[in-house]
Amino acid sequence: MPVIAQHAEQKGLLRSDGKYELFVDSHGYVGLADTFGNPEEDRYLVELKDISAIYRFLDFYQRRWKIEPAKITAIQSEIKSQEIFQDLSKQFIRNWYIDNGWKKLYQEGKSDVPPTMPKDVISAYRDTMLSFAAIWANKTPEIVDTTGILLRSFMEVGSELFTLEQLNKHGLAPK
Repeated sequence: MPVIAQHAEQKGLLRSDGKYELFVDSHGYVGLADTFGNPEEDRYLVELKDISAIYRFLDFYQRRWKIEPAKITAIQSEIKSQEIFQDLSKQFIRNWYIDNGWKKLYQEGKSDVPPTMPKDVISAYRDTMLSFAAIWANKTPEIVDTTGILLRSFMEVGSELFTLEQLNKHGLAPK
């Protein structure tokens, strides 16, 4: 729907795809069966133009997770000259389990239970969803008042998710 893509663009996001679930009742009437336009049903990307924010998160997690500095430097070299788009939807969760190898283990019948995500990753994803809800619906004060969590910009939460994905892809996230 162009209206959703336009709303996303106004919020600084790119709507990369979406789905609409419809139903047909016993009388042949067609109706909408599910919600749409949210990060559960659609994929939204943010372009991360400020690589220094990513570098700050790499430094933070290098210290927090006690990662060898040379491994962080290698990631910085790898990403320094590329365009970076980060997914702010449930695709982040899918990517996490693909990148850490669990999806392959599941498909091979070797593991039915995904490994627990590190608490930092769960918190970052939670912050992303809260920020999305607040910014998308222009409800920032209401969400802050209800949750007590200070909301962050798409650029900041996107930079943190990108950093966490890179650490996971390189096998540097805690198990």
